[in-house]
Amino acid sequence: MTAVYPASPDTPARPTYGAGATPFATPPGDPVHHRKRVLAALTVAPLGLATALICAPAATAASDTVVIAEAYGGGGNSGAPLRSDFVELANRSQEQVDLTGWSLAYYSANGTSAQTTPLSGTIAAGGRYLVKQADGANAAAPALPEPDATGRVAMSSTGARVVLVGPSGQSVDLLGWGSASTFEGAPAGATSNATSVARRDICVDTDNNAADFVVGAPTPQNSTT
Repeated sequence: MTAVYPASPDTPARPTYGAGATPFATPPGDPVHHRKRVLAALTVAPLGLATALICAPAATAASDTVVIAEAYGGGGNSGAPLRSDFVELANRSQEQVDLTGWSLAYYSANGTSAQTTPLSGTIAAGGRYLVKQADGANAAAPALPEPDATGRVAMSSTGARVVLVGPSGQSVDLLGWGSASTFEGAPAGATSNATSVARRDICVDTDNNAADFVVGAPTPQNSTT
């Protein structure tokens, strides 16, 4: 994946992405008309999970396995539909992925210091993995589905950056949205207490957050949904 970084001496080292990754040049038409989480070129995973879907191998994606699927930072705030912030991952591949040694790094929009949430367990072929973060003040708001991992990060409701980090410390996927200064191609749209950014199509990764993600109502999924 191709990430854009600010020209600053305080900027952290550029993440390492997979060989063969190429930047997306032109976003697809009708960028935000519908919030789509359509999975193209799919086969049903042999896991007995009705929602487990597998993508055909991608030639240009930095990660042919796990990617960031959705991020939400308005949990428990005024007008929020959910109590907690979260990040959802998805496994694009045809194989189960062991997340031992993986982590999720969160940065504020212009931050250089990460808040890290360790991951564990596995994510099934075609499956989802839900990382719960901090609760907001409104404890009466609906809870998330049962999370697969739990952190304590109070995420921004409008824009930030999350990086999926592999077991060797490599950056596997990156999402910057809103006013984030680091992103792939261009940042995804800004969110609110009532909205998240979600990947349009799990099987498509154009290395451009603005093209790949759309703003809409949060739809968290865990490993059993």
